[in-house]
Amino acid sequence: MPARRFATQQYAAQYLNVCSRTIRNKISDGTLTGYRVPGSRAIRVDLDEIDRLMKTIPAALKQREPFGPRARIVNFVPAIGQDLTAEAGGVPVDR
Repeated sequence: MPARRFATQQYAAQYLNVCSRTIRNKISDGTLTGYRVPGSRAIRVDLDEIDRLMKTIPAALKQREPFGPRARIVNFVPAIGQDLTAEAGGVPVDR
């Protein structure tokens, strides 16, 4: 059995990029197990347990088009002195 990776609540909060209060709330509601250090009031959490609780959300699995299915991206570099009004369909374009 591999050694457990115990960490302070503050370190676990930094590890997950959340507030330390969130870690305390997860211990209180039973989502995370808190381990008391013998002879002190210090509480540690197991980072391996945190890793097991992390879930991949379905939205992260599906690849999307970056701007939607109907998006059209055109790279246009006007020549120096070129009239942009014609390219914009007759609408004046700010320079």
